[in-house]
This record gives sequence, structure tokens and C-alpha cells, in this order.
Amino acid sequence: MIVGVFITFWGREMMKPTVFLLTLILVSTALMLLMYTMFFNNNHEDWVVWLTLGLSVLAGLVVAFFMVKFLKFGIAMTGGAAGASLGFGIMTAL
Repeated sequence: MIVGVFITFWGREMMKPTVFLLTLILVSTALMLLMYTMFFNNNHEDWVVWLTLGLSVLAGLVVAFFMVKFLKFGIAMTGGAAGASLGFGIMTAL
């Protein structure tokens, strides 16, 4: 909710931080979900979880940096992700 308030009030003026923050969250979350659903079972060490989290955040930082570097592409991808999220929410509600 804090991220949503940030984007609501300062999203247009602070476009680069908004694209960076949303890309970081989306990429990190997507990689964590992908890794857990495809490769992990119920019995794994704790360090594997932390390593996966660290690598996912690192990959999110790299992708977010490039999305800010190529800002028009980053804005398009952020809008696409927001539209997909809205569509999934509407379809789930029906």
C-alpha cells in the first residue's frame, strides 16, 4: 500500500524511481515464484532460500537499472504489467 500511495501522488514527477521500484518488485517476485514452483521441494536448507532471494533481488536490480536506462521501454513495460494486473484482477472477480 505504501508503494501505491507513492505512485499515486508522485508517480508522474518521479517517473524514473517509479519505473525502477515497480520493475524491481515485479522481477524479484516473478523470479522467486518461478524458482519455488519449478525447482524446490519441501525439504531444503535455509541458506538456499536466502540465496534464491538474494539472486532474485540482484536480477531485479539489474533489470530495473536497464528499464530506467531505456525509459520509454520501461514505461511501456510498466504500463503493460499494470494492465495485465488489472485484467487478472477483473477476471478473478468475475
